[in-house]
Amino acid sequence: MGIEDEADRTLFIRNLDSRVTEELLFELFIQAGPLTKTKIPKDADGKQKTFGFAVYKHEVSVPYAMQLLDGTSVHGRTLHVQFRSGSSHGNSPGNSQNTSPANTPNPHGQRRTKVLSEPWLNDCTRALRCACRRAERK
Repeated sequence: MGIEDEADRTLFIRNLDSRVTEELLFELFIQAGPLTKTKIPKDADGKQKTFGFAVYKHEVSVPYAMQLLDGTSVHGRTLHVQFRSGSSHGNSPGNSQNTSPANTPNPHGQRRTKVLSEPWLNDCTRALRCACRRAERK
């Protein structure tokens, strides 16, 4: 598995709240398939940046995760999920322009945002939502 291969298995996630940890990101993104790691870079002062990466074990999980999790709200912020630059997915039509259902307007002109309380959630996501609430209370 080379660097190019890792780029094809990696998602770029932006608009992260400062309360989102690598562990929370891991628990959220593992919903789409087995992960190798998650990473939220820090600046020179050690402050967490507002973007991160999720690296999957299998490339096939990447487009599925993007479709599933783009537009999800975590700690009140809508996540924007896209293919990592440098990946072979980078030239696909959906990467240059975000066309996920979460970004299409509804008939009333408002953007749809996935919230972690929608009925499609499984038990793991419900546990993650509880962890988010506990973190918000701290």
